[in-house]
Amino acid sequence: MPDVDKAMIADYLTHSTATAEKHYHMKQGGYLIRSLELLDELRRHDDSEEGPSSRAHPKSRNPRMDFEKEWNNFSREHPVTVDGKVPSLVHRAAVSQDSQRKLYERWLKKQMKLRIQHAAAQFPRRLPTESRVAGWISKQGWKRNIPSASKILEAWQPTGDFQDIPTSAAIRKLVSSQRWKGLVISHIEGKGRAVLTTRSFKAGEVLCDYHGEVVTSDQTHAATSLKETDFMFFYKNGAGEKFCIDAHLDKCPCHPDRETFGRLINHSRKRPNIRPHLFSLKFESGERDVLLFMAIRDIKAGEELLFNYGVNRKNYCGEGLDLEWND
Repeated sequence: MPDVDKAMIADYLTHSTATAEKHYHMKQGGYLIRSLELLDELRRHDDSEEGPSSRAHPKSRNPRMDFEKEWNNFSREHPVTVDGKVPSLVHRAAVSQDSQRKLYERWLKKQMKLRIQHAAAQFPRRLPTESRVAGWISKQGWKRNIPSASKILEAWQPTGDFQDIPTSAAIRKLVSSQRWKGLVISHIEGKGRAVLTTRSFKAGEVLCDYHGEVVTSDQTHAATSLKETDFMFFYKNGAGEKFCIDAHLDKCPCHPDRETFGRLINHSRKRPNIRPHLFSLKFESGERDVLLFMAIRDIKAGEELLFNYGVNRKNYCGEGLDLEWND
């Protein structure tokens, strides 16, 4: 740097009575601008000698944004999948040596979430038992990053379309065996028998079916008494034909060892928590109509199951008008 430039910078930076006369020249615009330009040149010269690593400006960087960019690049090259293997250290370090551990942890976390969702979806309309979920997990061939059955049950929600219910092997098995879990027959004072829950159920979950013999409405009226019709469910199938599920027997011939739940569920027009839905299910003996009760809201353990029979107090012709539970 020429001596004249050095003197100009010294004059600019020095403030003393000895240089007061020279400061007069600093008030001149050209002198001042030239001094600032020289200082800026010196700063840039120093930066170039120190190298890029020494020019970090914390305020100009956002570590989180930098990592998100690294993650986006990494996940495009190594997408998270249910059955995928976690990318190796070499692949992670190729994206970022400093962030390779964070990339590893996020990839595993996202795969865990994906696996839990995938596992829960395998049981669409009925909460499975923990042993059943554990059995399903053991068949997946996963060697690491394996979700626990309890975590899957915590995340479980009823899923799937109504049209998929007839294809559910679990629902068909429960209809055939009548081993519906989470329900108990109890006696309520002033009301008689009722069906209560022993666990919570989620909205959209199947609780049980209205089990009995499927007959035509003409066969029902010809063969049963008025009292027995209290345990009959009349409906029309998809073709508009009138049928009935006859459940007037305490124990049906196909399950003589147990009372079925559906026939004992009481009526409520104002406070129903379940609703019947008609499906056609295929069994080894052939296809038949099945009425499944599904929760219309979340149901707590200890609640009584209630559905709207489609009747009101006037249907009793004066009988039962003092029974509030008919509402």
